[in-house]
Amino acid sequence: MLFKRKPKGRIRQPKNHGIVPRHFRAKGTVSHLPDDQHLWIVVQVEGLMWPKGDVAVTDGAWSTEVYEEGRLTDSYPGLRRIEGGVRLDRIRLRLKSR
Repeated sequence: MLFKRKPKGRIRQPKNHGIVPRHFRAKGTVSHLPDDQHLWIVVQVEGLMWPKGDVAVTDGAWSTEVYEEGRLTDSYPGLRRIEGGVRLDRIRLRLKSR
């Protein structure tokens, strides 16, 4: 994918290596995101990805609720890749025990 300026993004919350509940708020920043592109939060486990939905960006900031069940299902087995996707940031998290 070609960009005039490469998009840049940062996940500000939760913090890397944090422990989160199954429902949590994620926040961050993004710059140089083309008008025809979308920002997604994606959970990746063992090479498979689960997009968590389109995230609205306002003045370079974003915030969204994330719901994570923490288990694989046959009804939605995950994606190996997202066509045209570009990773802007990455953090590692652990789910809080139920």
